[in-house]
Amino acid sequence: MNKNIEVMYFEDQEYFKVEPMPTKRAWMDETAGKFSYKCIPLNVANQTGWQVLSPIEFCANWNGGEHPKDVEVHYHEESRSDFVAGHFGHGILTIMPDFILKTPKGISTYVKGVSNYPLDLIYPLEGSIETDWLPFTFTFNYKFTRPGEIIFQKGQPLFSFFPIKRGYLEKYKITRSNISNNSETYEQYKIFEKAREEHLDKNRENKYDKATGRSFQGFYSSGTLLDAGKISDPPQKQIKLDT
Repeated sequence: MNKNIEVMYFEDQEYFKVEPMPTKRAWMDETAGKFSYKCIPLNVANQTGWQVLSPIEFCANWNGGEHPKDVEVHYHEESRSDFVAGHFGHGILTIMPDFILKTPKGISTYVKGVSNYPLDLIYPLEGSIETDWLPFTFTFNYKFTRPGEIIFQKGQPLFSFFPIKRGYLEKYKITRSNISNNSETYEQYKIFEKAREEHLDKNRENKYDKATGRSFQGFYSSGTLLDAGKISDPPQKQIKLDT
């Protein structure tokens, strides 16, 4: 099956650049000793999908009103198009990229904010779009959480996306049980719980890494079960996406 995601621009020179999501986040760089990068699930989530960058610097202001005109947008340099607006009212900021996405048959595009990339004042509204047949552009929207002004810098990520097969989630269902019914998992949990308590005691006694102010067990990052050693398939630590 074709696995290409085609980004179809309306002009020869792309305005909104699309690139794989990076691991790095500014707030993670600022943690003591950059200890947050030791969290493998966080790193993998950071890299899941592609991000769309702002072509220029702009600011948006919401005065708290419910009408589209209550969101004002000002471009800080000449813009090729009016790609940002208060289109829907109610403090919703709408971004209109200059491309159409085309995915293989049966594959939708999940569009969302940038993972682990907190923004003040606005919250990203997510959507799943059937881009295998859609012949026109989509919008990405933020909801202001309170009146105020936000500035997006040139090159700052606006939103992200990744493909998702329609009907995939429906193949799964939630089942419920008591952990004591699975003796293997229960025994592994008790071993981990004991090791975790010892680890927390070590932190409380200040026996930790002086550079970061933290100590780490590293069971997840090394793919280790305490009663069985390393598992055959260690956890994925990196996603390498094509541009």
